[in-house]
Amino acid sequence: MRKGGHFVLNNFDRKGVYNMARNKQNLKQQLITRLENQRAYGQKKEKEQRGVENYNSGRAVRGIHSYASMRTYKSSVATFADWMKTAHAEVRSTNDITESHVREYIEHRAESCSNFTLSKDLSAINRSLFGCTDNRDFYKLSDWGDYRRRTEDITNNRGVHTEHHTNHYARNEAQILAQAFGFRRSSLEAGKLTTDNLVWRDGHIIGCWTIEKGGKEHLAYCLFDYRDAIEKYVAERVERYGEGCALSSGIDSNCAVHQYRADFVKSAYREMEYDWSPLHQYRDLFVSESKLERALAHPYYQNYKGSYDLERIGIISQLISHNRIEVIFHHYWR
Repeated sequence: MRKGGHFVLNNFDRKGVYNMARNKQNLKQQLITRLENQRAYGQKKEKEQRGVENYNSGRAVRGIHSYASMRTYKSSVATFADWMKTAHAEVRSTNDITESHVREYIEHRAESCSNFTLSKDLSAINRSLFGCTDNRDFYKLSDWGDYRRRTEDITNNRGVHTEHHTNHYARNEAQILAQAFGFRRSSLEAGKLTTDNLVWRDGHIIGCWTIEKGGKEHLAYCLFDYRDAIEKYVAERVERYGEGCALSSGIDSNCAVHQYRADFVKSAYREMEYDWSPLHQYRDLFVSESKLERALAHPYYQNYKGSYDLERIGIISQLISHNRIEVIFHHYWR
């Protein structure tokens, strides 16, 4: 809890669950360890237990129940820790982080990030510092200014939605998601993906975890040109349906998802032609170098040399979760 603007150890801390005072960890490691101590994967959430016959609050498990949520929280607190290292290098323990530090960070982020991003960042910081207790003494954006997330501030810059086609229509939801991430139709079914699946770096969405064919987990890449539109789209979904909501309400049977995946392929090829940096910055998250090397060494693909940049084609094949490069030529490039 806070006392005089500073954190003091509560009973939970004294048990050693969160207390980092004795550790040699740096601030980033401490914040991440606090999150990891709240793992509750595969266990029933407390709110899922309420109202059930023979409900026992002692059996309900509080904590972080989603792998995707954990990834998102870790990314946010890591960015916060990096800022603290530059702005307040004297702070080396989470117990020394004050409200003024967090508020200063949020104000710094507000210069370049949306209110949705600020809310996401503060949620992660609160979760790391305060844990999953009944203590509601969390930091709130509303205490520091007008950080409300307004739907009227959300506009589209890709021409996906028009005045006659708002983004709560299933067809348009699927279109922007498929064009931005290259999703298959199965990923766009209602409830398959939530905001917890999104991967954020430096205040921006760069990817989204999904389950592909055969139950394989796949991190889909968000094209750089679509990031602003996707972040605004997500902000509107959260404003309407709440945190952790589904990214899609369903998919129109007439939606041409395969065509939108083809759009993704061509857009990704052009993106890498003009500027490799958006992908290269996080290349290790999206590209298996060993798979790429094996694919490019295959004699079959030498026929395409001179006509296409095979490295780009090989990377795009992985971005849309295909193992064979020829699929790009035969099914998406025509």
